[in-house]
Amino acid sequence: MERDRSNSLFFIRNGKVSMMQKVSYSYITDLTDNTFLGEIGVLTGKPRTLSAKVQDYSHISSITRTDLFWISELFTRAFKALKKVQSELNCGIYKSAG
Repeated sequence: MERDRSNSLFFIRNGKVSMMQKVSYSYITDLTDNTFLGEIGVLTGKPRTLSAKVQDYSHISSITRTDLFWISELFTRAFKALKKVQSELNCGIYKSAG
């Protein structure tokens, strides 16, 4: 619901979700397959600006803000490690076993 703290990012795998602004009683848009919602609040920590309502049978995945940032950090470290190995391979530090 709008004005709530955003603790999760959602991904609509399939289905339909309507976005509304309850303060002004306004329909904004429908989100469908392969669409994210909640990303602004999760990334900024600010309250939600819209409310969402599922319209049809939908398959929606979610990830918490804590887990999203943990995974981002984990993959950032892995990416940096791979780039270091790549650089060392390019400089000839590692020798081929074959």
